Amino acid sequence: MVKMHNSVLNSIGDLVMTREIRDPIYDYVHLTTIENAVVDSQIFQRLDGIIQMPTAHLVYPGGKYSRKCHSLGVMHLMSKALLHVLYQHSGTLRGEISPLLFGEPVVFKEGDTALDHLDQEINEWWDSKEIDEVIQHARLAALLHDIGHAPFSHTFENMTKELAQNKVIDRPFDHEEMSRKIIEEKEDELGLGEIFKGKEINEILDKNGGAPDFLKELISGPYDCDKLDYLMRDSYHTGALEYGSIDPERIIDGFRVKDLHLCISSSALHAVMNSFLSIQSMYTAIYYHRTSRIFDFMIADALSMIPDFINEIVSEVDTFLEYDDHTIVEVVRERAKNESPSTPYRKAMEILKKVRYRQKMYKCILEFPLSFPLVVEEKPREDIERISARIEEFSRECDAADFNIRVDHRHIIRPVGVDLEDIINWLTFSRIYDTEDNEVKSIEHVSKAYFRDLLRYSVLFRIFAGGERIKKYPTL
Repeated sequence: MVKMHNSVLNSIGDLVMTREIRDPIYDYVHLTTIENAVVDSQIFQRLDGIIQMPTAHLVYPGGKYSRKCHSLGVMHLMSKALLHVLYQHSGTLRGEISPLLFGEPVVFKEGDTALDHLDQEINEWWDSKEIDEVIQHARLAALLHDIGHAPFSHTFENMTKELAQNKVIDRPFDHEEMSRKIIEEKEDELGLGEIFKGKEINEILDKNGGAPDFLKELISGPYDCDKLDYLMRDSYHTGALEYGSIDPERIIDGFRVKDLHLCISSSALHAVMNSFLSIQSMYTAIYYHRTSRIFDFMIADALSMIPDFINEIVSEVDTFLEYDDHTIVEVVRERAKNESPSTPYRKAMEILKKVRYRQKMYKCILEFPLSFPLVVEEKPREDIERISARIEEFSRECDAADFNIRVDHRHIIRPVGVDLEDIINWLTFSRIYDTEDNEVKSIEHVSKAYFRDLLRYSVLFRIFAGGERIKKYPTL
């Protein structure tokens, strides 16, 4: 059974808040002793050199901030969300601590009989820890969830998937896998100390880990703290507040747990659906802005020319941790110095130089949305891939190779910005806590209109052309 201390927040020295960091979204983010050590470690400070949105600033000049800021924000929201859930569900905790000590208002109504009591013996990982340990592990998991991001973030990661698919490199890079590897192998360098082990933190970050599902879903799920932070932070820094407008307080206030899964109250359902629409808007207007995508392609083109260097970067943790957005370019520049203009490093450097000075090498020549029913899981992917293959085949048949056709579609991003499996689970299982009768129900039962909204998803399909010949067609 989860153990309770008489003074939850002060019984372990590492849980005493010893530092505050000013934040543009939350005013202040507070750190415990152990978190302060982690943040000041060289490994975490590397995230200062990893831009959250690698190419957004080339469209929105203010949209250039680091993954360090985002990681601190996710930890802040994770703490608020978990404390809220614990207070709502644990009668023992409610008896031990006033909600005023959370620093946040907590609305609690007697008679929530449908909810689980989280101090039951239902999970080995959970039950073996005292509640303050659980809170600190969760905060550390949120703080370190992006520690394994490579230079240029998702652009780098997606590029390695293409290289691996074409057998150019052995396997694609996965930042979540690298994050868990760093946390476990480098726990001493991260300053985690004796009490908090990397393996225990990874039980939350690994989808197959031993932590309760709701803890994992607070970091990665349909309405997780990761999304709540980056929507607010990305829209703030780009100045596009109208696209990322969400109500995180209402969503967190609606968090409930049933069968160890994270649910949402019916009173907060509208706020969740609005966040889904905000994600769609952000992907269309910010993350997948056509100009941003052009520079994503250019960075990917440059790095694809030097697969030996890519293999070198991801080969082992120590080497990987030497690189951020700046150092990777510096190494390419250094290796290109003594090479002829036709060699890979010189070509790669020329492209990266064009990115720096915003010199576009592609043009968007066609754009259209595609819409598919969600009830057919695999067919939409097959349809999109078939269309993509036909267009690329047509370009070859027309001897248009010099145009360097790029077919761009983001079929893994749904209209609500949530993974397909998560949407299906949310539509299928009871994930809505009805505040009227204290029962947990399916979304179809609570709102048929919202259910129908989630039954279809759209994909923005674009065709880009590059190469020297495209310059002859200025109207494209």
